[in-house]
This record gives sequence, C-alpha cells and structure tokens, in this order.
Amino acid sequence: MTTLADVDLAALQRACAMLAPATAPEALAQALAGVSGVPLRVALVDRGWYEPGGLVDGTGRRITNDLESWAMAECGGDLIALAQKYESAGYYVTRFAGRTIYLTAALGSAPLDFLQIEVDEVHEVLAGRLFDGDRIPDVIDELVNPSDHHSDATALSPPRRQLREARAFAGMRHQLTDEHKGDPRFRRFLAEWAASSAGRAGHFCDHWVLLLTPYLDSDGEHLLEARPLATAAVTYPDLARQRTDAVDYHPAVSLQRVDAEAGYSMAWYFLQIAEHYAPYRCMVDARAEFRAPPQGVRPLAAADAALLDNWVEDPYNFH
Repeated sequence: MTTLADVDLAALQRACAMLAPATAPEALAQALAGVSGVPLRVALVDRGWYEPGGLVDGTGRRITNDLESWAMAECGGDLIALAQKYESAGYYVTRFAGRTIYLTAALGSAPLDFLQIEVDEVHEVLAGRLFDGDRIPDVIDELVNPSDHHSDATALSPPRRQLREARAFAGMRHQLTDEHKGDPRFRRFLAEWAASSAGRAGHFCDHWVLLLTPYLDSDGEHLLEARPLATAAVTYPDLARQRTDAVDYHPAVSLQRVDAEAGYSMAWYFLQIAEHYAPYRCMVDARAEFRAPPQGVRPLAAADAALLDNWVEDPYNFH
C-alpha cells in the first residue's frame, strides 16, 4: 500500500507551481497523479476562503506582510492611537483570497485507506482602507479580518497554486480513531460507514474528504479533530417545515431523494450526521415510515435499519 513516505512532496509542490491556475482542477489531478503514482481524482473544490494579509500604501509599496504584528508593535493594541497616527497615510489592508482543491485516491478497502492531497489556489487582494472614515474597530481582529468580502477586489498578485497538505490516512489511523485520542463521533461514523450499504458499494473517499483541525486537550496534549466534508452538492429537504405544514409529509420519500442527488444509498443518513439538517423528531418519523414503507419508498437493508435504530437510541452529529 502507498504511504506518505512513498510520495515525493517536493515534486508535488513543483507540479502545483508549474501548472497555471487557470487550468481546470482535473488537469491538476492528472498532473499530480503522474507525480504521486496513484490515480487521483478531484473530490471537492471548496467555496473559497480568506486569510489575513498585510498592509500596502496607495502605490502598492509593501508596509508589512503581517498586519496584526505591525499594529501591535505600533500601538500595543490601542487602535485609537493607531488611527490618529495613520488615518491620513493612505494605507490599505490586504488579504489572501483562495480556494482549496481536494484530490483523493483509494489505496485499500478500509474507509481510511486513501490518499488526500490539498492544493490551494490563492492570490492577494486589497481588502479596503486601513481606516474608513470615522469608524475605528473595537479590537485588532476586526482590523485584520474585515467583515465585508468583495469578490471583485483588486488583485495585488497573480493567482498561484501551492501544496497545502498530502496525507495518507491509513498511517494516521491510531491518531484519529484511538479511544484515548480520536473523536468518538468520527470513530462511530467510520464504523457505521463500513457496516452500511454505502460502505459496501463504494469507497469512503468517493464521497468524503477529511478536514483536520488541531487542538489542545485538557491535559495540554496536541490532538487532531477529524470532520468529514461531503463532496456531493445536495439540496437538503426542510423536514421541520414539512412536518409543521403536515401536507404530504413523507420524510422517507424526501430522504431517498437525497440519495438520488448524492448518487449512493444511505447518503441521507451520513449527510444528516455530517450536516445535521434534520431534527431528531423527523428522524424518528422517517424510521417509522421506513419500517412500513408507503408506495415509492424502498425498505432499508437490515444493516442500514440497524444503524438508524442505533441513532434514534443514541443520536450524534458533527454540528
């Protein structure tokens, strides 16, 4: 089985940098597949993100690459003093605007047996004046992270692609699922996937990528929280409203439409756990309807029905 040690990370980074950002993500997947030696596919392109940048003057001259550190050094956190000193300087805050492309390749049969490569497409843009009129932020975070985002903001640099992460999750199994380290929700999610009709029909990475977030536990130990992100774009039914309206309320019918959109069986169940789109009461109603299916509703397989029974008795979600 391929491990992270088998992947040339420097070669992946070079391939990312050489391929023009204007090319399609599928071309990126093909290029990196040639470097990594595994059949990568585009699993997900996120909706985009922003990160703090620096400070430039009206001519584009760089004042600092780290606005927060600069502001603290200049005023020690006193934003009124900072405004008095620089409100007429004509400085502009920058930020990095980007999106992340997730590429995956199955390496084995278990849910965590896959390679995930994350590539950022990023460029620096103007976020606005350092101080806008008489408005002075209350805290530095409001200065560094302006709340208004403009998709047509002036670009200060051409877009570039850079490798964010490459992970072979099989080698992280202990770290992510150990009883004393891993998130019990994630451990249960993987076990349920493997036991379900969804897990028997396809690989976990066909439908999910993993977002890992570092945190410190109560003992000061550095741990990772794993959260599944669905790769399918699905419209979730408003079961709570349907139940309140009580007009043609058939939750099982609505949930199996989710399966049709996602392209696999029991998608509605795992997406509910990941996104928490259906209230508990509606899940109970759905179980009752699956037990006595009306016309047009497929009965659940025994293993899938057992998962739903367990969830009703002991519900969990990631939100």
